[in-house]
Amino acid sequence: MKVLAVLCIFAVVLVSVVVGQSGFKQCQEPAVQPNFIPSKYLGKWYEITKLPFSIEQGDCISANYSIRGDGHIKVYNCERPNGGNSHECATGDATIVSNAKLAVTFGFDPISAPYWVIETDYSQYALVFSCVNILGYRFEYAWILSRTRTIPESLTNRLLDKFQSIGVEKSAFIPTNQLGCPAH
Repeated sequence: MKVLAVLCIFAVVLVSVVVGQSGFKQCQEPAVQPNFIPSKYLGKWYEITKLPFSIEQGDCISANYSIRGDGHIKVYNCERPNGGNSHECATGDATIVSNAKLAVTFGFDPISAPYWVIETDYSQYALVFSCVNILGYRFEYAWILSRTRTIPESLTNRLLDKFQSIGVEKSAFIPTNQLGCPAH
């Protein structure tokens, strides 16, 4: 029984290390972009920085959003694993739950993840937040996206301050390398 308890504690600690800001707290519910216009959000976005996310370990990370025939939003995420020359991509499906709150699934996963657009100007940057509680444990993720591979440091800092103001620790963010990325 002690071994099982130790393994459970180890698993929780390990999960805390490999995923964003996680812990035994409830997810916050920040305000999202008012009057969100999905059609203006479509297109290509580059990841500038994020909370650590075990699924995204590479560089040159991008997402492309387009409308599907059924009205859903096609999500096409790509990354270059460990400085390689090729990209690995995943296709997902997003639906609008309300305003700037979307739900995203990938592959045949029946569980959707929240994708909340906290703020965007549609042409230069977007702040995206996701948080779920599972058995009392919070899994939190956040991204700063841009229409270009880089943005001024002053803008990144302003956007990180915005995340801090909603309870997302800005010092936990890690930058995404977007230099030397091959076209794909």
